[in-house]
Amino acid sequence: MSIRPSVLVPAGWSFERCPDTDVDLLLSRELPASGFRPRATLTSNPCALSLRDLLDSQVQQMRRGLAEVDVEEAEIQDLGLEDAAYVRVLHRLRGRDVITETWLWLVAEVAWTLTATVDLRDYADYYDVFETLAFSFRAS
Repeated sequence: MSIRPSVLVPAGWSFERCPDTDVDLLLSRELPASGFRPRATLTSNPCALSLRDLLDSQVQQMRRGLAEVDVEEAEIQDLGLEDAAYVRVLHRLRGRDVITETWLWLVAEVAWTLTATVDLRDYADYYDVFETLAFSFRAS
């Protein structure tokens, strides 16, 4: 069984599917004053973990893989139709403070990961956009 989840592409954002890597990339067409273009990716990997274990694994990966990480929130959230693991971190990326939000869903032993990143100064302007992406996730 092949599952191809979808998310709503926000107005003013572009969408590109890379068939070689099976990664969906969403980019804001607007370049905020910070000069950092908000972006999101949707990826998948086979997974035999529980949602709680997947959340713990994601937090550990972010602590190891990102610079100057501050985990602000890590929890299981009820997003209506699907529960999701959620992680929000503040970290450094190319000399700037950024916020990365990650949602993880388990569907038929596949972990779907939606990761959205924005400059800290622009976060208040994009928080709702990221939340809309997460709430629009549908496994179909």
